[in-house]
Amino acid sequence: MVNDFRDDPSTYDELYQMIMTLDETIWEGKVRDSLTPWLANFSRSDVGDIEAQKLNALHMLSQFMYFGTNEVRCSLKYMYEHLFKYPTIREIRKQNGGTLKGDFLNNEFDKKLKSTRFLGLGNPSESSYHLLYYFRQENYLHKDLFIHPHQLYSHEVKPKSNILRKTLADENIDTFIFLDDLSASGSQAKRYSGSVLSELKNIYNAENKQCVCIYLLLFGTTEALNTIREKTLFDDVKCVFELDESFKAFSNDSRIFRKAHAQVDHKLCEEISYEYGRHLIGKDEKPHGFGDGQYLFAMSHNTPNNTLPIFWSKKNRWTPIFPRFDKKYSWETNHD
Repeated sequence: MVNDFRDDPSTYDELYQMIMTLDETIWEGKVRDSLTPWLANFSRSDVGDIEAQKLNALHMLSQFMYFGTNEVRCSLKYMYEHLFKYPTIREIRKQNGGTLKGDFLNNEFDKKLKSTRFLGLGNPSESSYHLLYYFRQENYLHKDLFIHPHQLYSHEVKPKSNILRKTLADENIDTFIFLDDLSASGSQAKRYSGSVLSELKNIYNAENKQCVCIYLLLFGTTEALNTIREKTLFDDVKCVFELDESFKAFSNDSRIFRKAHAQVDHKLCEEISYEYGRHLIGKDEKPHGFGDGQYLFAMSHNTPNNTLPIFWSKKNRWTPIFPRFDKKYSWETNHD
Protein backbone atom coordinates (compact mmCIF):
# COMPACT_ATOMS: atom_id res chain seq x y z
CA MET A 1 0.00 0.00 0.00
CA VAL A 2 1.47 3.36 -1.02
CA ASN A 3 1.55 5.83 1.86
CA ASP A 4 -0.17 9.20 1.38
CA PHE A 5 2.68 11.66 0.76
CA ARG A 6 0.79 14.34 2.71
CA ASP A 7 1.53 12.33 5.87
CA ASP A 8 5.21 12.95 5.16
CA PRO A 9 5.74 16.16 3.12
CA SER A 10 9.50 15.78 3.54
CA THR A 11 9.47 13.33 0.58
CA TYR A 12 8.34 16.09 -1.78
CA ASP A 13 10.95 18.47 -0.36
CA GLU A 14 13.69 15.84 -0.62
CA LEU A 15 12.90 15.10 -4.27
CA TYR A 16 12.70 18.81 -5.08
CA GLN A 17 16.07 19.46 -3.45
CA MET A 18 17.63 16.47 -5.23
CA ILE A 19 16.52 17.88 -8.57
CA MET A 20 17.86 21.34 -7.74
CA THR A 21 21.21 19.80 -6.84
CA LEU A 22 21.30 17.82 -10.10
CA ASP A 23 20.43 21.00 -11.97
CA GLU A 24 23.27 22.93 -10.36
CA THR A 25 25.90 20.22 -10.76
CA ILE A 26 25.05 18.21 -13.91
CA TRP A 27 22.01 19.53 -15.76
CA GLU A 28 23.58 22.89 -16.71
CA GLY A 29 20.74 24.89 -15.16
CA LYS A 30 18.21 23.52 -17.66
CA VAL A 31 15.53 22.91 -15.02
CA ARG A 32 15.76 25.91 -12.70
CA ASP A 33 13.26 28.16 -14.45
CA SER A 34 11.02 25.49 -15.96
CA LEU A 35 10.40 23.17 -13.00
CA THR A 36 7.47 25.07 -11.50
CA PRO A 37 5.60 25.55 -14.81
CA TRP A 38 6.34 21.92 -15.73
CA LEU A 39 4.79 20.68 -12.49
CA ALA A 40 1.79 22.92 -13.17
CA ASN A 41 1.07 20.77 -16.26
CA PHE A 42 -0.14 17.98 -14.01
CA SER A 43 -3.58 19.38 -13.26
CA ARG A 44 -6.10 16.77 -14.44
CA SER A 45 -8.24 15.46 -11.61
CA ASP A 46 -9.30 12.42 -13.68
CA VAL A 47 -5.72 11.08 -13.49
CA GLY A 48 -5.73 11.11 -9.69
CA ASP A 49 -4.90 13.40 -6.80
CA ILE A 50 -3.09 16.39 -8.34
CA GLU A 51 -0.54 16.75 -5.56
CA ALA A 52 0.21 13.02 -5.76
CA GLN A 53 0.72 13.44 -9.52
CA LYS A 54 3.26 16.17 -8.91
CA LEU A 55 5.16 14.11 -6.34
CA ASN A 56 5.32 11.12 -8.69
CA ALA A 57 6.35 13.36 -11.59
CA LEU A 58 9.15 14.69 -9.37
CA HIS A 59 10.26 11.13 -8.69
CA MET A 60 10.48 10.35 -12.41
CA LEU A 61 12.40 13.57 -13.01
CA SER A 62 14.81 12.69 -10.18
CA GLN A 63 15.67 9.51 -12.10
CA PHE A 64 16.26 11.36 -15.39
CA MET A 65 19.65 11.03 -17.07
CA TYR A 66 20.92 14.24 -18.64
CA PHE A 67 24.21 14.30 -20.50
CA GLY A 68 25.48 17.86 -20.66
CA THR A 69 28.16 19.20 -22.97
CA ASN A 70 30.99 18.08 -20.67
CA GLU A 71 29.57 14.57 -20.32
CA VAL A 72 29.06 14.27 -24.08
CA ARG A 73 32.61 15.44 -24.76
CA CYS A 74 34.06 13.00 -22.20
CA SER A 75 31.98 10.20 -23.73
CA LEU A 76 33.34 11.00 -27.20
CA LYS A 77 36.87 10.85 -25.87
CA TYR A 78 36.08 7.47 -24.30
CA MET A 79 34.53 6.37 -27.61
CA TYR A 80 37.70 7.11 -29.55
CA GLU A 81 40.12 5.67 -27.04
CA HIS A 82 38.26 2.59 -25.78
CA LEU A 83 36.20 1.64 -28.80
CA PHE A 84 38.77 2.36 -31.52
CA LYS A 85 42.32 3.27 -30.50
CA TYR A 86 43.04 0.73 -27.74
CA PRO A 87 41.37 -2.22 -29.54
CA THR A 88 43.37 -1.33 -32.66
CA ILE A 89 46.64 -1.29 -30.71
CA ARG A 90 45.76 -4.62 -29.09
CA GLU A 91 45.23 -6.11 -32.55
CA ILE A 92 48.57 -4.69 -33.73
CA ARG A 93 50.28 -6.28 -30.72
CA LYS A 94 48.59 -9.61 -31.41
CA GLN A 95 49.77 -9.54 -35.02
CA ASN A 96 53.33 -8.80 -33.91
CA GLY A 97 53.99 -11.41 -31.26
CA GLY A 98 52.64 -9.39 -28.34
CA THR A 99 55.34 -6.73 -28.63
CA LEU A 100 55.39 -3.96 -26.04
CA LYS A 101 57.61 -1.61 -28.04
CA GLY A 102 55.90 1.71 -27.61
CA ASP A 103 57.43 3.48 -30.61
CA PHE A 104 56.56 0.60 -32.93
CA LEU A 105 52.96 0.40 -31.69
CA ASN A 106 52.46 4.16 -31.98
CA ASN A 107 53.86 4.22 -35.52
CA GLU A 108 51.67 1.32 -36.62
CA PHE A 109 48.60 2.92 -35.07
CA ASP A 110 49.37 6.19 -36.86
CA LYS A 111 49.46 4.27 -40.14
CA LYS A 112 46.08 2.75 -39.34
CA LEU A 113 44.64 6.12 -38.40
CA LYS A 114 45.78 7.65 -41.70
CA SER A 115 43.90 4.92 -43.57
CA THR A 116 40.71 5.65 -41.55
CA ARG A 117 37.96 8.18 -42.13
CA PHE A 118 35.25 9.35 -39.72
CA LEU A 119 31.75 10.18 -40.95
CA GLY A 120 28.35 11.10 -39.55
CA LEU A 121 25.34 8.90 -40.06
CA GLY A 122 22.48 10.57 -41.87
CA ASN A 123 21.86 14.11 -43.06
CA PRO A 124 24.54 16.80 -42.42
CA SER A 125 21.98 18.78 -40.40
CA GLU A 126 21.47 15.93 -37.93
CA SER A 127 23.09 15.28 -34.58
CA SER A 128 25.79 12.87 -35.78
CA TYR A 129 27.54 15.70 -37.60
CA HIS A 130 27.27 17.89 -34.53
CA LEU A 131 29.10 15.17 -32.59
CA LEU A 132 31.90 14.95 -35.18
CA TYR A 133 33.00 18.48 -34.28
CA TYR A 134 33.36 17.63 -30.59
CA PHE A 135 34.88 14.24 -31.45
CA ARG A 136 37.65 15.90 -33.50
CA GLN A 137 38.38 18.47 -30.81
CA GLU A 138 38.43 16.11 -27.82
CA ASN A 139 40.76 13.64 -29.53
CA TYR A 140 43.05 16.16 -31.26
CA LEU A 141 42.43 14.63 -34.67
CA HIS A 142 43.37 16.15 -38.02
CA LYS A 143 40.41 17.60 -39.90
CA ASP A 144 41.32 15.62 -43.04
CA LEU A 145 40.29 12.43 -41.21
CA PHE A 146 36.67 13.65 -41.40
CA ILE A 147 34.74 13.47 -44.65
CA HIS A 148 31.23 13.60 -46.09
CA PRO A 149 29.95 10.49 -47.93
CA HIS A 150 30.24 12.23 -51.31
CA GLN A 151 34.00 12.46 -50.71
CA LEU A 152 34.25 8.66 -50.75
CA TYR A 153 34.26 8.65 -54.53
CA SER A 154 35.66 10.26 -57.62
CA HIS A 155 34.12 9.96 -61.08
CA GLU A 156 35.61 8.86 -64.37
CA VAL A 157 34.31 8.10 -67.84
CA LYS A 158 34.72 4.49 -68.95
CA PRO A 159 36.82 4.23 -72.11
CA LYS A 160 34.84 3.79 -75.38
CA SER A 161 31.47 3.97 -73.58
CA ASN A 162 31.12 7.54 -72.33
CA ILE A 163 29.53 6.08 -69.18
CA LEU A 164 30.31 7.98 -66.00
CA ARG A 165 31.19 5.64 -63.15
CA LYS A 166 32.20 6.04 -59.51
CA THR A 167 35.65 5.01 -58.36
CA LEU A 168 37.35 5.21 -54.99
CA ALA A 169 38.57 8.70 -54.15
CA ASP A 170 41.49 7.29 -52.16
CA GLU A 171 42.46 3.64 -52.54
CA ASN A 172 44.60 3.84 -49.40
CA ILE A 173 41.55 4.24 -47.15
CA ASP A 174 40.24 0.92 -45.86
CA THR A 175 38.36 1.77 -42.64
CA PHE A 176 35.26 3.93 -42.28
CA ILE A 177 33.89 4.83 -38.86
CA PHE A 178 30.34 6.21 -38.67
CA LEU A 179 29.39 8.14 -35.52
CA ASP A 180 25.92 8.63 -34.06
CA ASP A 181 24.39 9.65 -30.75
CA LEU A 182 21.55 7.15 -30.40
CA SER A 183 20.01 4.11 -32.04
CA ALA A 184 16.85 2.86 -30.36
CA SER A 185 15.56 0.56 -33.12
CA GLY A 186 18.36 0.27 -35.67
CA SER A 187 16.08 1.46 -38.48
CA GLN A 188 18.25 4.37 -39.61
CA ALA A 189 21.36 2.18 -39.65
CA LYS A 190 19.48 -0.36 -41.78
CA ARG A 191 18.51 2.33 -44.30
CA TYR A 192 22.06 3.65 -44.39
CA SER A 193 23.44 0.15 -44.83
CA GLY A 194 21.15 -0.50 -47.77
CA SER A 195 22.25 2.66 -49.56
CA VAL A 196 25.65 4.11 -48.61
CA LEU A 197 27.35 0.98 -47.26
CA SER A 198 26.03 -1.28 -50.00
CA GLU A 199 27.36 1.00 -52.72
CA LEU A 200 30.67 1.52 -50.94
CA LYS A 201 31.35 -2.17 -50.45
CA ASN A 202 30.29 -2.98 -54.03
CA ILE A 203 32.79 -0.46 -55.41
CA TYR A 204 35.56 -1.88 -53.22
CA ASN A 205 34.70 -5.41 -54.36
CA ALA A 206 34.72 -4.31 -58.01
CA GLU A 207 38.29 -3.11 -57.52
CA ASN A 208 39.30 -6.28 -55.67
CA LYS A 209 39.67 -4.43 -52.39
CA GLN A 210 38.06 -4.69 -48.97
CA CYS A 211 36.94 -2.11 -46.49
CA VAL A 212 35.77 -2.21 -42.89
CA CYS A 213 32.73 -0.18 -41.79
CA ILE A 214 32.32 0.45 -38.07
CA TYR A 215 29.35 2.03 -36.29
CA LEU A 216 30.13 3.83 -33.02
CA LEU A 217 27.30 5.15 -30.83
CA LEU A 218 26.96 7.07 -27.62
CA PHE A 219 23.72 5.24 -26.78
CA GLY A 220 22.28 2.06 -28.20
CA THR A 221 19.44 -0.12 -26.99
CA THR A 222 20.12 -3.84 -26.78
CA GLU A 223 17.44 -4.39 -29.41
CA ALA A 224 18.99 -1.88 -31.82
CA LEU A 225 22.51 -3.21 -31.38
CA ASN A 226 21.37 -6.76 -32.14
CA THR A 227 19.41 -5.59 -35.19
CA ILE A 228 22.37 -3.65 -36.60
CA ARG A 229 24.75 -6.54 -36.04
CA GLU A 230 22.43 -9.07 -37.66
CA LYS A 231 20.77 -7.08 -40.46
CA THR A 232 23.26 -4.53 -41.77
CA LEU A 233 26.61 -4.43 -43.56
CA PHE A 234 28.41 -2.84 -40.62
CA ASP A 235 31.40 -5.03 -39.73
CA ASP A 236 31.41 -3.92 -36.10
CA VAL A 237 28.98 -2.07 -33.84
CA LYS A 238 29.93 -0.61 -30.46
CA CYS A 239 28.40 1.88 -28.05
CA VAL A 240 29.48 3.76 -24.95
CA PHE A 241 26.19 3.18 -23.08
CA GLU A 242 24.00 0.17 -23.78
CA LEU A 243 20.37 0.64 -22.73
CA ASP A 244 18.81 -2.66 -21.71
CA GLU A 245 15.21 -3.26 -20.59
CA SER A 246 15.93 -1.87 -17.13
CA PHE A 247 16.22 1.63 -18.62
CA LYS A 248 12.59 1.49 -19.78
CA ALA A 249 10.59 3.35 -17.18
CA PHE A 250 7.75 0.84 -16.87
CA SER A 251 9.41 -2.46 -17.70
CA ASN A 252 9.26 -5.29 -15.16
CA ASP A 253 12.91 -4.66 -14.31
CA SER A 254 12.73 -0.85 -14.34
CA ARG A 255 15.57 0.69 -12.39
CA ILE A 256 13.72 3.92 -11.65
CA PHE A 257 11.57 2.30 -8.95
CA ARG A 258 14.23 0.16 -7.26
CA LYS A 259 14.88 2.65 -4.45
CA ALA A 260 11.73 4.74 -4.63
CA HIS A 261 10.14 6.38 -1.60
CA ALA A 262 7.12 4.63 -0.13
CA GLN A 263 4.89 7.42 -1.42
CA VAL A 264 5.91 6.75 -5.04
CA ASP A 265 3.35 4.69 -6.96
CA HIS A 266 4.65 2.75 -9.98
CA LYS A 267 1.16 2.40 -11.47
CA LEU A 268 0.36 6.09 -11.01
CA CYS A 269 3.64 7.06 -12.71
CA GLU A 270 2.73 4.88 -15.68
CA GLU A 271 -0.80 6.32 -15.78
CA ILE A 272 0.56 9.88 -15.65
CA SER A 273 2.90 9.17 -18.57
CA TYR A 274 0.18 7.49 -20.62
CA GLU A 275 -2.76 9.82 -19.97
CA TYR A 276 -0.83 13.03 -20.51
CA GLY A 277 1.43 11.52 -23.15
CA ARG A 278 -1.37 10.49 -25.49
CA HIS A 279 -2.39 14.15 -25.83
CA LEU A 280 1.16 15.25 -26.55
CA ILE A 281 2.09 13.06 -29.53
CA GLY A 282 0.89 12.34 -33.06
CA LYS A 283 -1.92 9.91 -33.71
CA ASP A 284 0.46 7.18 -34.93
CA GLU A 285 2.92 7.52 -32.05
CA LYS A 286 3.06 6.02 -28.57
CA PRO A 287 2.23 7.90 -25.33
CA HIS A 288 5.45 6.62 -23.73
CA GLY A 289 7.63 7.86 -26.60
CA PHE A 290 8.49 6.80 -30.14
CA GLY A 291 8.44 3.01 -30.48
CA ASP A 292 7.17 2.82 -26.88
CA GLY A 293 10.67 3.85 -25.82
CA GLN A 294 9.88 4.70 -22.16
CA TYR A 295 13.32 6.29 -21.70
CA LEU A 296 14.25 9.07 -19.33
CA PHE A 297 17.28 10.74 -20.81
CA ALA A 298 18.41 13.72 -22.85
CA MET A 299 21.62 15.18 -24.21
CA SER A 300 22.73 18.78 -24.31
CA HIS A 301 21.99 19.07 -28.04
CA ASN A 302 18.53 17.45 -27.95
CA THR A 303 16.06 15.10 -26.28
CA PRO A 304 15.31 11.83 -28.14
CA ASN A 305 11.66 11.22 -29.05
CA ASN A 306 12.04 7.80 -27.39
CA THR A 307 12.01 9.62 -24.05
CA LEU A 308 8.65 10.05 -22.29
CA PRO A 309 6.83 12.95 -24.04
CA ILE A 310 5.83 14.49 -20.70
CA PHE A 311 9.45 15.65 -20.45
CA TRP A 312 9.94 17.11 -23.94
CA SER A 313 6.68 17.83 -25.76
CA LYS A 314 5.57 21.40 -26.50
CA LYS A 315 2.15 20.49 -27.92
CA ASN A 316 -1.18 21.64 -26.53
CA ARG A 317 0.44 24.36 -24.42
CA TRP A 318 2.50 21.83 -22.47
CA THR A 319 5.58 23.31 -20.80
CA PRO A 320 8.51 20.87 -21.28
CA ILE A 321 11.36 20.36 -18.86
CA PHE A 322 13.86 19.11 -21.50
CA PRO A 323 12.38 20.39 -24.80
CA ARG A 324 12.91 18.45 -28.02
CA PHE A 325 13.76 20.03 -31.36
CA ASP A 326 11.96 17.88 -33.91
CA LYS A 327 13.15 17.13 -37.42
CA LYS A 328 11.02 18.49 -40.23
CA TYR A 329 10.49 15.76 -42.80
CA SER A 330 8.26 17.65 -45.26
CA TRP A 331 7.72 21.16 -46.58
CA GLU A 332 4.28 21.33 -45.09
CA THR A 333 3.81 23.92 -42.38
CA ASN A 334 4.22 22.53 -38.88
CA HIS A 335 1.44 23.74 -36.57
CA ASP A 336 2.67 22.13 -33.34
